[in-house]
Amino acid sequence: MFGLFWALISTAWAAQIVVQLKNDVPLDQFSIQYARGIDRQYSDMAETFTIGSFRAFAGDFSPDILRKLFNDPQVAAISRDKLLQLQEIVLQSQAPQHLVGLSSVSPQSHQPFIYRGDAGNGVDVYVLDSGIDINHPNLQNVNILQLADLTDQPMPQGTDPHGHGTAMAGLIAAETFGVIKKCNLVDLRVADSNGTVKMTALLAALSIAQQHIEKTKRPSVVVIPIGSPDSGVNPIIRDAISNFNADVSIIIAAGNQASDACQYNPASIRPKPPNVLVAGAVDSHNEPAPFTNFGSCVDIYTAGLDVTTIQSTDTSSDTLTRRISGTSASGAITAGVVGYYMSLGLSSTQAIEKVLTYSKCINTFANQMPSSNECARLLQLLP
Repeated sequence: MFGLFWALISTAWAAQIVVQLKNDVPLDQFSIQYARGIDRQYSDMAETFTIGSFRAFAGDFSPDILRKLFNDPQVAAISRDKLLQLQEIVLQSQAPQHLVGLSSVSPQSHQPFIYRGDAGNGVDVYVLDSGIDINHPNLQNVNILQLADLTDQPMPQGTDPHGHGTAMAGLIAAETFGVIKKCNLVDLRVADSNGTVKMTALLAALSIAQQHIEKTKRPSVVVIPIGSPDSGVNPIIRDAISNFNADVSIIIAAGNQASDACQYNPASIRPKPPNVLVAGAVDSHNEPAPFTNFGSCVDIYTAGLDVTTIQSTDTSSDTLTRRISGTSASGAITAGVVGYYMSLGLSSTQAIEKVLTYSKCINTFANQMPSSNECARLLQLLP
């Protein structure tokens, strides 16, 4: 209660305060009572609202008056005068297949990608990868912050000579290919121009990200499209991720060894914290991609084979798009969906719970694991 009061006090001069009275409290009587209580005309009450039995008023109140209101038993609720937005549902016609697949479980569906126009607002997505090309035309409406370059080959800010990080950024937030087109991207470069990532760079990136999130206090998603090529569980990586801020969603690529994900880092994290989600890959027919890892450590599956995204302008390619395959693409798409739900006000764990609740069980992994009836949950987005 005291935390709420001081939060209101800290913003009392920056925005109006809205005060709701209990249903049986007459607004006029309350106004007169407060005018007498402070020995002056109650002129701070700028607006009043009557809707049936609902009674409320708004104004700019001093800390002393706000304290009285906060402790008054006749007051039902107090809130800042928040900014709201029009809830526009957008239909992206001729959307790329990986976005269409989020709106329909039917393979090769031709329906539009359906999403809310404000999705992504206020959410930061941290991309631990090879960098993000800030000059790509499809990212011009996205706010991108390069937080750190943790490689042994530092590159000019806002460049990505390898291209993988830009491809991931495209699947998360690009105008044409991204799931949430209004989020903020935070670039933590951990992969060098050859795509090599040191474990120390990954640990440093997680440490820097956590410190930055503690300062911004914004809803945040961390994307880890990185995996060990060798089997075996590394307790250092496991414990670093397990101890990350639980208010932050962490999305991990399942890995591309066509094997049990529980044998590879960091997808093997056990016990899995509720803010962690591991993503595997399916093809355009919603069948498991031939390379995807699977098993009990994988939570969700989405497009990961021949996915169209953006091509970094820092590479030798003369095109602006490319096709990529891998569970890293699946992780980026999943991060977009989780960030979508967080931008609607859900916490990290609530967003992940919603992903799991609304995902459709489309098939099992009988071919990969003959003795298993494990469900392959297909990622879906409910606007």
